Amino acid sequence: VDAVVQSTDKNFLVPIGGSIVIGQSDLVSDVGGGYPGRASMSPILDLFITLMSLGESGWLSMLKKRREMFKDFKMKLQRWTLERGLRVLEVPWNRISLAIDLSSLNLNSGTAATELGSALFTRRVSGPRVVV
Repeated sequence: VDAVVQSTDKNFLVPIGGSIVIGQSDLVSDVGGGYPGRASMSPILDLFITLMSLGESGWLSMLKKRREMFKDFKMKLQRWTLERGLRVLEVPWNRISLAIDLSSLNLNSGTAATELGSALFTRRVSGPRVVV
């Protein structure tokens, strides 16, 4: 992994429009150089205001709640996938993302993929990715 890009709206409860790029300094500089004059101060200000409003205790409380919700969601997702002949991939070092093995679906027909996409959209799942 050369760099990690985080969306500030999903990770820090701020309006859409900002991101954080983590990586080697030269790579991050190259990414930043691709947006000369187009970057806005607004996402930085939104993040600053949010973090100041939460304070340390509010931020830590939110992280604790997220960990609890993640465990619950993972358990329910495992139950759901098991009922459908799928499985949740175990990635112990990743404590924020989940992945489902879709190899048992007939994705060539298009029907299974469409149904899965529809189910995710209906349940307001944002940012799903499919890796083939």
